[in-house]
Amino acid sequence: RARALSLYIIVVSGSIASGALAWGVLAQATSIPVALLVAACGALLALAAVRRIRLGAAEALDVTPSAHWPQPIVVNGLHRDRGPVLVTLEYAVTAETREHFLRLMAQLGSSRRRDGALSWGVFEDTAAPGTYIETFTTGSWLEHLRQHERVNHDDRRLQEQIAALQREPGLPRIRHFVGGPPRPVPPPTRATDAH
Repeated sequence: RARALSLYIIVVSGSIASGALAWGVLAQATSIPVALLVAACGALLALAAVRRIRLGAAEALDVTPSAHWPQPIVVNGLHRDRGPVLVTLEYAVTAETREHFLRLMAQLGSSRRRDGALSWGVFEDTAAPGTYIETFTTGSWLEHLRQHERVNHDDRRLQEQIAALQREPGLPRIRHFVGGPPRPVPPPTRATDAH
């Protein structure tokens, strides 16, 4: 939400600044009435363009949390600020389903980035065509745990479609790697009696 809001502010501020500059240059080159006429025509064109863009399609999305991701397995305690975190998922598809798989993966990439992935990619094994590794990174272990909370029912349906294309059971195989030096995990705090 914060990223979307910051992008919105940048676009609005940039549009106001560039529009004012263009409008001023036009008014200086011609006249103020001509600049106002061009601005009015531009507003009408924008109104016509906006009519074609409907936000109603987004209302059909089910963005309620699904909590379908299993919690990552951590053998030793892991400090929540440690990072970056690299997550890999291994897939194996047949040649017939390859194109469909890649189209679905492109949609999944958008979902991963929306949920906080700093980078995302899909790579095919040169020695085993049809075997793919998906990778995405987050800034910290805590940020990755937050991704587990953000995943929604639309994401679940997309991931189920991808899982149905796998040619081997048990795929995708998920692994978590964490960077940065290990730090001791603080013991849980206990509430003390104030008597």
